[in-house]
Amino acid sequence: MSSVRFIPLLAAVILSLSFVIAPFTGTFRSASLWLRSGLLAAGVLVCAWSVLGLLDVFHTRVLPTLLFQLRGDIGGVGVGILIAVATNPEFRRRTGRKRNV
Repeated sequence: MSSVRFIPLLAAVILSLSFVIAPFTGTFRSASLWLRSGLLAAGVLVCAWSVLGLLDVFHTRVLPTLLFQLRGDIGGVGVGILIAVATNPEFRRRTGRKRNV
């Protein structure tokens, strides 16, 4: 087992779970449906990508080879959704600092 690959993949699992939880708590609870569903979808896809990566690190061959081949596609779609959410002006307003007016 390579810790060089294990630690970033484990961090990706933990961070993606925070993206899954975020639409239901805090400031994103009152956000638009598009933003909340984007965060949820990105979290689920990035979590699936990193779990498949962890299974690959542990050399577990219980899953079909097709899932390991689809890992790049799953990760690409997840990163694409994250980019779409991050470039949304509503996301920047919700995560930015409050202005004193």
